[in-house]
Amino acid sequence: MTVELPPLPDGLIEREYDAGDVKLNYAIGENNGPPIILIHGLGGMMHEFFSVCELLKDRWQVILVDLRGHGKSSHTPNGYNFDSYHSDIIKLMRDIVGGPSVVWGHSLGAIVTMNIAAEAPELVSAAILEDPPMMIAGDPSHSPFLAMFQTMQDLMLSKASDDEVRATLRQLTPNWQDRYLTRYLIRIRLNDPEIYTGPLSGRHKESWDAERTLRGVMAPTLLMQADPAVGAAVLDEHATRAMKLLPNARHLKYEGANHMIHAALPEQTVKDVEAFVAKMA
Repeated sequence: MTVELPPLPDGLIEREYDAGDVKLNYAIGENNGPPIILIHGLGGMMHEFFSVCELLKDRWQVILVDLRGHGKSSHTPNGYNFDSYHSDIIKLMRDIVGGPSVVWGHSLGAIVTMNIAAEAPELVSAAILEDPPMMIAGDPSHSPFLAMFQTMQDLMLSKASDDEVRATLRQLTPNWQDRYLTRYLIRIRLNDPEIYTGPLSGRHKESWDAERTLRGVMAPTLLMQADPAVGAAVLDEHATRAMKLLPNARHLKYEGANHMIHAALPEQTVKDVEAFVAKMA
């Protein structure tokens, strides 16, 4: 690979955690406040949250992590169902953090956050669910992201050069800036192609019950919804249903914001998360 990962924000140290069947790459910041764990979405990596991290690191102890099969974390065959990722993070939280944390997950990371909060409530002081694909049931074609998932997996399995990958991505997304092309090239080179197999087949949720999980989230929960008109995972009916199931939750909808709310609106999302956590304290 001829591209390099972006440098960590100042004050963060990159480390490896042995979770048993996988080794997790994570970064931890200085102890400037309560711990907050940032968990990226499917196909992402910890650097997806760097802009948010910069805004948090002087008031929080920030922990970033690459999920299994992502970034510099190890790969594990057949280990990428909705109920597979969170056990790694629970182990890391118990061994590295030790006490309750705010857990902020985006997309798949929000599903992971829900599972952590339901299964290890003592570890979660607040759960931040950023546009989770939690209520897309039945036919997996309901997901607005499957075409990109298929493209990414095809490119990962191909022998295309970096320039050929960039050309393919530029053809599919002509409005993307070069930095976005570079970000996706890094994903293609580092991530396990198998992470997309479950979502593309619908198999990834076979052993996962969204309603049961939502009912089990006792921590104060902020549900952040992107705008369905520009590619949200959470539709309005999903948000309504989730709010009836979550025992202690607030819902925010970001008009005009796409699925990557924190990337489009880092200052606003940090402000909203901090205000929510302060109110719940």
